Amino acid sequence: MRKRSSHVRLLVLTLLLLGASATAALGALQVSGGSTASAQQSQKKLTIGFVTHFVGNPFIKQIEQAARDAGKDLGVNVKITGTPGFDPAAQLKMVQDLFASGADGVSTSITGDSMAVGLNKLIAQGKPLVEFNIFSTRVQAPYVGERSVGDWAILGRAVRKAMGGPGAKGLVLIGTCAPGFPALVDRIKGVRRGLGSGLTIKGPFDVTGDPTKNFSAWQQLIAANPDAKALIGVCAQDLENLGKLNAQHGDKYITAGGDPTLGNLAAIAGGHGLISMGQTGYVQGYLPIKMIVDALRSKQALPKSGFISSGAEVITKTGVVEPYGLPHLSLARIREFQTNPKVQHAFYKRLFVGSGPLANWRKHLEPIANASR
Repeated sequence: MRKRSSHVRLLVLTLLLLGASATAALGALQVSGGSTASAQQSQKKLTIGFVTHFVGNPFIKQIEQAARDAGKDLGVNVKITGTPGFDPAAQLKMVQDLFASGADGVSTSITGDSMAVGLNKLIAQGKPLVEFNIFSTRVQAPYVGERSVGDWAILGRAVRKAMGGPGAKGLVLIGTCAPGFPALVDRIKGVRRGLGSGLTIKGPFDVTGDPTKNFSAWQQLIAANPDAKALIGVCAQDLENLGKLNAQHGDKYITAGGDPTLGNLAAIAGGHGLISMGQTGYVQGYLPIKMIVDALRSKQALPKSGFISSGAEVITKTGVVEPYGLPHLSLARIREFQTNPKVQHAFYKRLFVGSGPLANWRKHLEPIANASR
């Protein structure tokens, strides 16, 4: 009986030990599974919103493509939306809706100071936000865009030189697609600074943002000012239309405008336009996404203000002078960027990775006032 009893006790003890081991193993699996779930939660794919204006405009499409490229490179989702024109109320609503739907951060152009109160409320809640292309000093967020006065003074100096240099005389007409709009007012200030004294300057005239109406507006200005020597538009659609009109008049005018759209590049290549002032739209699309992602992943908040220059592109018949030490481009090459996103991405990506000048973008932050100098 004692021997049998010993066997029974041994069997019970073995079963108890096995049960304890099984329980411990199950517990370990549950802990491990919980850790994995926690890790997956912390590494969820980020979503960044991107709100533009003038949807469909060739220059804006370049900015949007850059934002998409940044999303792919950084492993985040990028949701792009925008308005057909300048509509600050609609843009603010889009930003709010993106955050409400779960976006981790948003970059937006600022088409009116009226957006500031609503955006600052979101920023106060810890929502990461970056301005691009157009900014407001009232928004408590960093801005990526052109140095509008200084960059456009380059264009003014080029026109002055083409008109005869220091001793030049003659009439210059300036057109704008949005009279009184701060960013364009700064561009015109830069143009005037570059043109200098001694010229007769008229404008800015309202030549509208609609491409067809823009052509007609310039046509009427030329008819009303037959003695004009130079025609300068500060919006993306101007140079293409000025080039067409100049060709019709035997290229008697010196024409200038902004951005490397296909139409503007064609005007320059054909000898109908002198210069287009680019603002490196690719940087304006890519860098804001990188800034937001960097801030979220490093848990280091974005600055409440500040300006990073996207860099001036000086586009003439001899090619394109690019910013940040990038190689000189031919007109054919920058034209290819408008139709081949992969080629464009390969050229500009070097700015943002490794030892690229914008990889550590915080080093390039300037006071926001410098954007208007």
